[in-house]
Amino acid sequence: MDALRAAELRATKTPRALMQLAGAFESARFKDAGPRWSGLVEQQRLFLRWHRASLG
Repeated sequence: MDALRAAELRATKTPRALMQLAGAFESARFKDAGPRWSGLVEQQRLFLRWHRASLG
């Protein structure tokens, strides 16, 4: 079984494999677009507040 899988992997052409997987990739990318914001602005706001508090 492992030998068959290894032979299939060696025989697979990368451009063809990418074309076959493109639809699945785009579907996954569309379905889980991720959060709209990373929290960086909130983190910077907190750092500024802590910095001002440390100055007195």
